[in-house]
Amino acid sequence: MFRYYAAAIVLKLLSSSRLGREFYRRVLGNVFGNRRRAKKGLHPSYIEHAKELLDCCRKYQAVEDGYHLLEIGTGWMHFYSLFLRLFFDVRVTMVDAWDNRQMLALKRYFADLEQVLDKRFSLSDEELARARATIGCIARACSFEELYESLGLEYVIDPTLSTLSDRSFDFVFSQGVLEHVRLEDLPTQIANMGRVLRPGGIQFHHIGIGDHLASYDRSASLKQYISYPEWIYKLLLNNQLQYINRVQKSEFHRMFTESGMEVLEERAFDCDISKLRPRGRFQGYSSEDLRCFAVTFVLRKPVHC
Repeated sequence: MFRYYAAAIVLKLLSSSRLGREFYRRVLGNVFGNRRRAKKGLHPSYIEHAKELLDCCRKYQAVEDGYHLLEIGTGWMHFYSLFLRLFFDVRVTMVDAWDNRQMLALKRYFADLEQVLDKRFSLSDEELARARATIGCIARACSFEELYESLGLEYVIDPTLSTLSDRSFDFVFSQGVLEHVRLEDLPTQIANMGRVLRPGGIQFHHIGIGDHLASYDRSASLKQYISYPEWIYKLLLNNQLQYINRVQKSEFHRMFTESGMEVLEERAFDCDISKLRPRGRFQGYSSEDLRCFAVTFVLRKPVHC
């Protein structure tokens, strides 16, 4: 567990000052992170998440040519927005809390994706040709602005979605984002995602509710944080740079339904917690909640809303 606690301390120190936060985001994130991702290339998890997203779009006919899509927390490379743009002629608005775009990494990821499109995805010849043509546009783009103009994309810094109009999107989605929304802001965020979605529209959200510090230490459980009471977790382990709200699957389900959404699918991913002793508020959760380290929700807004 040494690396787990060491990572927690470093992130806590960096997040304790404005200078530290800027260094993490601008230097470690946008400069070194960009180079590291461009060097390592496409991680297999991106392919699996992309397949899950595309399967949802196909199953529920959630996305069609001419639709307007909204991605919440577009992240380092707009990967999932651009992935859907390979197969659908759509407009996409991509929102984030701060600018962390990485062009080198983006181009490397899509160059790698092109090599496995016909092997990892069930595509027709027409779909494959369309996707490769769009990847060509990505490869030729000299700037994000050029990329946006050529593919009908819009990038917005608006973490609250307050500038977005009611019922203006046909499909709303996120990948590994909602666990990072401040606990006190989460109900409003979920309500706003429903507000901007048209009646009958679909939402897709993959939420990583596990302990993100476990990525630094393989000896740590994916739900390690359930073994700490609230005061210890806030004092020593949580931070502003990689904040997670520790909201569990059943709580997300409740907030989605309270926002007026119909839950079409709820797919949980579980881990072993037999060596952990739940502390604090986690003593009151079901074993189903405590085992779940990630969950995918597919939601529909009723047509009468």
